[in-house]
Amino acid sequence: MKVEFGKKKLQKDRVRIQKILMKCSEFIGYVWWNNNENRGSATCFHLGNGYILTCFHVVRDIIGKDIAVNTNRARWPSIFSKCTSIHFSYEKHNPPAEADFGLEEVFIPNEELDCAVLQLKKIKPEDSFPPAINGTAPPPLSGLVYLIGHPGGEEKSTDSCYIVPVMCQHKEAQKCFLEGSNEPCQESGCCDPEKDKCIHSFSLRSFDDITNPKFVTYDTCFYHGASGSPVLNSEGKVVAMHTTGYYYKTKEGGHSIMEFGPSILAIDYFLKSIPEITGDPITTAEPMETD
Repeated sequence: MKVEFGKKKLQKDRVRIQKILMKCSEFIGYVWWNNNENRGSATCFHLGNGYILTCFHVVRDIIGKDIAVNTNRARWPSIFSKCTSIHFSYEKHNPPAEADFGLEEVFIPNEELDCAVLQLKKIKPEDSFPPAINGTAPPPLSGLVYLIGHPGGEEKSTDSCYIVPVMCQHKEAQKCFLEGSNEPCQESGCCDPEKDKCIHSFSLRSFDDITNPKFVTYDTCFYHGASGSPVLNSEGKVVAMHTTGYYYKTKEGGHSIMEFGPSILAIDYFLKSIPEITGDPITTAEPMETD
């Protein structure tokens, strides 16, 4: 019997967009830290002029939650310089042994937007900063967006995913929640014994904050280690920064209901309020060439 191996629905990645994403990958870095055996990794991207953007919770994880709350911010750079390294060239196997950059300064983080601006420190005076982002744009109302980062602390990767339109955010969360709730879960045999990452620990009200107009929602496979990844449109312009998602466990493994991050427009508004930053790293940086 003859069998035709075809697809009902064609899924394709356009070469034009692949080329743009390859160029964009140059301004995306890997953040690694080891603070007295407190180890972890995340993603960042270069705004320009040596300023990088990542998540506030990454800063908090590096220096420790209690220290972040109770220590003067002037002490943060000394902590970062001793335990943190930045790699823009981590694209295969393990991160390079030598860091591309250290960190020189930590500017005021924004806990509401979960973002923080850091300043790169050159290892050698003759070193040059990586290319800057290719501009910014308002988040698209629908369609595909693209993430580039280091999920799971692994080599630099890309993911294409669909925007969840603002008017559909609550409905989509409700749909995912109800589908996940069908997972059998009993006190004697819960998929998550501690109940803190079980789908049944959520309620529909848990997702109220994703309807915030400052945030962009989408559906990606990027989880741990991808915090701080840029969310890009089809022209390679940054529209948001990936921060978090509603993660839960089932007997088949880990799943995410929905992922979201602050729009770059909200972040840009925040950056303009930081007097310590010389100029505007988003608007004064020379954009990279994508042709």
